[in-house]
Amino acid sequence: MNFIKALGSIRPNEKRLGKAISPPPCERGVPLYPLRYGIADYAWDKEMFPRLNTEGYPTLAAGKAYGLRTLRPGSYVYLCYFEHGRMWTQHYQVTEDIKFARIWWSYDDDQDATPGRISHPATVGAQTYLFAPDANTAETVHLLVSDTLLSHRTLWAIEINDGGLRDALCTQCRPAGNPYQEHIFDATLLGQAAPELVSPSGHGAPKPFEWSEIQFSEEAPNHHNVLGNMYIALLPRKDFTPLVVALQDPIGVASELHYLIARSVTRKTEYAGRNAHKLQSATLIRNYFEEMKKQAGKNPDLGHMIVKQQNLVNYASAMLFPGVYAKEIEAFDSAIAAAVMDSISWVRLIDPSRLLGKALH
Repeated sequence: MNFIKALGSIRPNEKRLGKAISPPPCERGVPLYPLRYGIADYAWDKEMFPRLNTEGYPTLAAGKAYGLRTLRPGSYVYLCYFEHGRMWTQHYQVTEDIKFARIWWSYDDDQDATPGRISHPATVGAQTYLFAPDANTAETVHLLVSDTLLSHRTLWAIEINDGGLRDALCTQCRPAGNPYQEHIFDATLLGQAAPELVSPSGHGAPKPFEWSEIQFSEEAPNHHNVLGNMYIALLPRKDFTPLVVALQDPIGVASELHYLIARSVTRKTEYAGRNAHKLQSATLIRNYFEEMKKQAGKNPDLGHMIVKQQNLVNYASAMLFPGVYAKEIEAFDSAIAAAVMDSISWVRLIDPSRLLGKALH
């Protein structure tokens, strides 16, 4: 496929061709907060968030649900909009503390096959939100999250929506519009939508899910910080509420499901390791007393000694443990099997015409 190089957004104070004076070092826009559809303990409240949906996602069998998650540290966010017949791209990287560092493409990036590979993310100025252009520039933006940098060729395929790529991977949003858009909701509901962003104490740092592969730093902002910063970014405007946009992250879902398999296997291995000596002891105790009972049939005096010895070693508890152990191992095996089935159901989406396949485009 022939392609045209992608266009990166220009720095606010960068000189424009044919302009003698640079514009001021400020940027007009609208704050947006991105989340992603991912693996969670429970799904969102459908009455509170009627516009969210994961239609086409495989049913999960291992006890988790599809919910809203923070973006994964290290991943890239592309905020694209159309102006003068071309797609322009704002490029961000998610930091370790769940902020968004802008990547300003340089001339070298323009010449490279993959824009953003050479320029470094502006981590010092990273914000707790994305900054979409105002409605005078573009009323609609298209957002996607990616594990890897996208090439000029792939960005062109998104620009022309080749094979429905933009429709499949991007979430469309009108940043200055109302919250009644698909995959969009009012940012004041951020705390109810994303438990990861809620501090356990009500203030201070939020706490990531203990079971998840995503473990962000203690400097991550909580939902109050995010919302407050979004309102500050809107000033002096007060005529609309900032929005949250939910992005498709099929690779993130597949990765998390694979991680949950590994975690289940690790938990089984750790349980077996912790209880190996106890299981072996129970087996030895059983074998010992079975042999003693055989001898007691020939020597009645041994019967009293056997009872005393059984009390000393808590014989009843020892005899119950192998059954308890077997049930625990069976439960671990069932959890592993269910996790494997969840993972396989996503691997099947690698077909180029389906979501995961398009993400691996």
